[in-house]
Amino acid sequence: MSHPAGLHDLFLDRSLGRKQIPARLRAAGLRLVTLAEHYGIPADEKVKDEDWLRLVGERGWVAFTKDATSL
Repeated sequence: MSHPAGLHDLFLDRSLGRKQIPARLRAAGLRLVTLAEHYGIPADEKVKDEDWLRLVGERGWVAFTKDATSL
């Protein structure tokens, strides 16, 4: 399978991890970059949400993130 036509590249926030989820999505043919890949390790741990969200918007990427919520 290859990245679907018309689908922007994906950007995965640190909350989705650096290895397992990106590997599975790539195995499914999707193009993506993780926060750690873009900013480098350990710098990725200090990037503010506002900064990577701006980057995603500028590049036209689709962002995936997972924030903790309390019920």
